[in-house]
Amino acid sequence: MNPPARMVLTISLSILAGITTAVAGQAAAPASAPAAERTNTIAAQTRAPGPRIDFARETCDFGRVYEGEIMTCEFQFTNPGDQTLKILAVKPSCGCTQARPYDSEVAPGASGRIPIRLDTEGIRGDFQRAIRISTNAPGREKITLMLKGRSEPPLEVVPPQVVFGILTPAGPPAQSSVRIINHRMQPLKFTKVASEDAAFIPELAERQPGREFELIVKTRPELPPGAYRSWIRMEAGGKEGGELWIPVSAYMPATVEIRPRQIVLPAHPLPKVLTRTLLLEYSGPGNLPVPRVGTNHADIQVRVKKLSGQSFQIAVRFPRGFLALPAEAPAVTIETPEPSPGVYKIPVVSGSEGQGQHDSAAHSGGG
Repeated sequence: MNPPARMVLTISLSILAGITTAVAGQAAAPASAPAAERTNTIAAQTRAPGPRIDFARETCDFGRVYEGEIMTCEFQFTNPGDQTLKILAVKPSCGCTQARPYDSEVAPGASGRIPIRLDTEGIRGDFQRAIRISTNAPGREKITLMLKGRSEPPLEVVPPQVVFGILTPAGPPAQSSVRIINHRMQPLKFTKVASEDAAFIPELAERQPGREFELIVKTRPELPPGAYRSWIRMEAGGKEGGELWIPVSAYMPATVEIRPRQIVLPAHPLPKVLTRTLLLEYSGPGNLPVPRVGTNHADIQVRVKKLSGQSFQIAVRFPRGFLALPAEAPAVTIETPEPSPGVYKIPVVSGSEGQGQHDSAAHSGGG
């Protein structure tokens, strides 16, 4: 009869163990129900007092961009405080930067964003632009966000314009050139090259297909004296098409130039002897012999000094008490011989009479 007794005892112990486990499980279940609520309560208790602001980043680096591109950047932030965060103002430092609609109020524990738009038109090289933020967060009432990068022109012209400077009268046509470099990924093809002024003759040479070009500009033969300023217009085809305008300038002096083109004296009798100086420059072939200089007024004295085979200094001396009267029309006359014959008249005027007059001298003959 002993075996059945052991079996009953074993079963009773098993039932008792099961009951104990069930009771323990029922006692533990109510304790786990409010765990999420306790977590939220603890998080709220650990938030910093007042409004707070933390940016994910305070500098936006665009890297390399092409001049004229519109760039956008979004500054994201959170409010780890226990009160509502307010963005009171967003002020870019220049007109090229613009703040887009942003989150002006952010609840505790929530996030916000400040989108910024940058127009790179006119910006070249390394750049930095500041955006100043005003908030109600203690200790961070003023925050400066930064945009930075490097702006490069999609097309680079080296040097940026064609400059001939002073040309030689009666000389051969002058020539100058610039390099055009395409920084875009896509190759470039120019379909038209033209000058806005017939004084310049452009020609385009492709040095590296689609990537680098040389613009060669020549002056038209026998240009008349004067200052020339114009543009070379280049048209490109394809998806990356458009127009490229390159300034060009030159100055063709007269064979004989005299500066200044008029002598201006005070509007009252001279208190003492006064000397004014004229400079005559010759830019034609060979050397110019000494010019003949005279005056139509008996009180004016003139003297010529040769500086070189190409230039002369003319000293004009006025006595004490001299007054340039319009009725007398005093003037200095300069006559140049071969190889550039001509007669040049330099008027002598009073201060009031000389104001606003064009700086030119009447002349006749060659040059």
